[in-house]
Amino acid sequence: ATGTDVGGSLRIPASFCGIIGMRTTQGLVPQVSPLLPPLPPACDLLPEGAGRLHNVSAPMARNVPDMALLLDAVTQGGNGTTGVQHSGEQQMGRFTAAVQESALAKACQGITKVAFSADLGMGHELAPVDAEVAALCATAAAWIANTLGVAMVGEAPEGTAECKHIFRVLRAHRMRSLAPLVMSKRGKQFVKQEVQEEVARGMALQDEEVTAAAQAHVQYMSRWQSFLADHQVLMTPCVITPPFDAKITWLRSHDKVEFSEYTDWLIMTYAVSLVNVPALSLPVGLTSTGLPVGLQIIGRPGEDAALLAVAAAYERAHGWASLVPLLSPKVPA
Repeated sequence: ATGTDVGGSLRIPASFCGIIGMRTTQGLVPQVSPLLPPLPPACDLLPEGAGRLHNVSAPMARNVPDMALLLDAVTQGGNGTTGVQHSGEQQMGRFTAAVQESALAKACQGITKVAFSADLGMGHELAPVDAEVAALCATAAAWIANTLGVAMVGEAPEGTAECKHIFRVLRAHRMRSLAPLVMSKRGKQFVKQEVQEEVARGMALQDEEVTAAAQAHVQYMSRWQSFLADHQVLMTPCVITPPFDAKITWLRSHDKVEFSEYTDWLIMTYAVSLVNVPALSLPVGLTSTGLPVGLQIIGRPGEDAALLAVAAAYERAHGWASLVPLLSPKVPA
């Protein structure tokens, strides 16, 4: 399947369903008509690409080889949209070749240090990650580091906690462009209340607020780029919680932390969406109640093939991809 990912719309469902979901490097998968429009001219004083929240098209798949095959198909002949160079990754078969067992060493050349962080350094108040989720992800991350033969450190980019304010402002600013549709009489009948509220917040934003958030975004991206220059792969839990009852539209609280907006519980993925990097959710185990858990693996811009190679190595050595269909107990009441 294919879809789009702004705050985690491919990675989070994948984590909850025990499959692979990927947000590729911006521009790798051609995207002619993104759902969300670009930022208005208020931020045009900034360098190209700065302060802009990108909607990325990418695949979901049952396993890593299928993901690679679909990426080969959708990127063949595509020119992309952002001008990012991908070192020939748009040639047919490039991703499929990268996930072969014999290609691991070649695909992962240059990876000398990886990092794992259970909460991206944001602390419990912003990222109250379930203890069982964190433990499963930490075990998987250690296995990956050992397989690559590289050191793993418990570190994260500095200042990641700023993502909450940056994401809220930039997302609301983009969403206000949908006001004629969402805030119309007919739109209010069909669009959920949370989206209407977000559009309203965007309409109330002052240009100075948006410009300040966009400038903070530039600094945020710079810190992440510096971190990934030294730590070529960063691993985190994909979601703060295992899957919850489908009747719950969004988490209002988790582990004694209250959430004021419907995007707050998505923080582990949207913190990464603010940076032009590839990231995927990889199944790494089941909780004690049989619920899937996904590890989020993050790489450097344009190194999507290396990310898939790392994921493929883990998948070959573990049996999660073979659980078709994934049979688990009912979610406890």
